Amino acid sequence: HYPLRRQRQMCIRDSSYNDLIADSNISRCGHGILLNHSWLINVSHNEIQNNKHGVQLNYSHNNTIARNMIVNNTAGTTGVHINNESNDNEIHENCFYYNDPQALDNGTGNNWSGNFWSDYSLPYIIEGTTGSMDENPLDVCPLGEEPPEPTPGPSPEPSPGPSPKPVKLPVLTQIGLIALVSLLSALAAHTMRKRR
Repeated sequence: HYPLRRQRQMCIRDSSYNDLIADSNISRCGHGILLNHSWLINVSHNEIQNNKHGVQLNYSHNNTIARNMIVNNTAGTTGVHINNESNDNEIHENCFYYNDPQALDNGTGNNWSGNFWSDYSLPYIIEGTTGSMDENPLDVCPLGEEPPEPTPGPSPEPSPGPSPKPVKLPVLTQIGLIALVSLLSALAAHTMRKRR
């Protein structure tokens, strides 16, 4: 396969085997980079920003994600999202800024080591079901770039999740209505007696 280089404003989907995705600015897409049923893909030296999902791996194995700026991918799920059935991927020397969450790993055997996280902690805990972590997070972006300012990404799609629960107001029963009228009548009578 051939390398994809120096592309601007693109979305990459469904790579398969032994590809290079490099030196690209990938922004304002549903999925910045989506690897489905892919292996031995090298994703490096890209700016992946303002997408709904930065990088997502589905049923993908033995890929490398290294030396990318992954910025403000918040409208969908995350900066890098590894689904279950995606295993033994390498994620190193990336700069994660302003993604929410920064990363999510539901696969197994994925190696997160030596990345920069704008919300740095030691170790850096990766969200997801597998308990992954970056045990050697960097305190400076290895790409030598200043953190970019966050910019609004694409509008999120309506979520199929639960809708807000309606507020339940108390129901006024016949007895409650009679009690309310009696209370208001007594209050009115008391007020009128005081005025005389």
